[in-house]
Amino acid sequence: MGFKSGFFACLLTAYSIASEELHGAVQHEPSGSTDPLKTSSNPAAKPSVNFSFEAYKFEALILCVLIVYGIFFVKGRAVNMKIFEQIEQVVTDVLRENFTDLAQPLGKTLERDSVSDALFWASGRRNCQSLNGHLKPRHDLIGLATSILESSEDFMKIEISLNDKAPDFVFALVPKNKHRTVLKSRFDVGAFAKPIKVEDLGEKFTAMSEHSDFLQGLKNSNLFTNFSQSDCLLSELYITDQPQYKPTAIPFFQNKRLIAKIKIPQLDSNGVDLLKNTIEYILYLVDYTCNDMNIRPELVNKQKKVRQEAYKDLHQQAEKQKKDEQTKIALEKKKIKLESFERLSPEQRRKAEEKLRTKEEKKRIKKRSTIRA
Repeated sequence: MGFKSGFFACLLTAYSIASEELHGAVQHEPSGSTDPLKTSSNPAAKPSVNFSFEAYKFEALILCVLIVYGIFFVKGRAVNMKIFEQIEQVVTDVLRENFTDLAQPLGKTLERDSVSDALFWASGRRNCQSLNGHLKPRHDLIGLATSILESSEDFMKIEISLNDKAPDFVFALVPKNKHRTVLKSRFDVGAFAKPIKVEDLGEKFTAMSEHSDFLQGLKNSNLFTNFSQSDCLLSELYITDQPQYKPTAIPFFQNKRLIAKIKIPQLDSNGVDLLKNTIEYILYLVDYTCNDMNIRPELVNKQKKVRQEAYKDLHQQAEKQKKDEQTKIALEKKKIKLESFERLSPEQRRKAEEKLRTKEEKKRIKKRSTIRA
């Protein structure tokens, strides 16, 4: 729907610009002649139109861009649909072994949420709340150009929402040439994690974590050994309890999740087995994170302080908004009380003033008694 509305909006804009300029190109007969015979000799004369392609270069450019965008959308959509069809059976086989119930009401395990996103329908597995998949946005010309600059390979990104048993921590494992970009683009990694050297990882990847304790725990899951293998399909991995982008206000939605970026291999017999093993390992990592990752109590307290400091500005903003609302309510109450006071008769006003003075005097006496005590 976004593509259609954007396409027709641009087309309508180009058409309106072209119409205005075409109208401006219409030139009538000169009206400077004062000869009445000449003026009335051909009263039904039609205006002449001078059309020049040079005057419509901008409109032609817009039209070409729309055509190219349309071609990329149709072609990219077809390619992504084909990839989804190829990997659906592979993913279904893995999910069938790990989940109790599969398929949505229409009988499909994979529901295409958009041209490049899909939701895997599966339930009945501990530690896992939801499972989403994403492909390269081939239908989006700008998104495709960005992804091509990053890599020419096809990837599938799987995002799994974890349950509350997973500990609170931020961890990232990314290609070494991309770790600076990740630190800047992801709030959770940039604010809470730092690069830490891991001997078993090799030189192609960089691990970033809140504390070295987490690395030791993940090392026991063979994570770094798997990443260092030449045929490993895993390209990036994130385990986080914080939002990817910094919130603008509190409270904000917060969920623990594991995100894995997987290379899509040639789906022959070897490639299918490798993809299945990779997805199964990710599900194993979900269980390992929720059941076997232990954090020392003193480290938990330290994390809480770090998180409070990271959102200090949001807490100050919320406190200021709360005070402003309280001040506004107090002013409204004072205004209402003043208006009601002005509507009183002189006698009623005198009694109200006397009652108010008595109340203030009681407050002062109580305050003096408290200070003496």
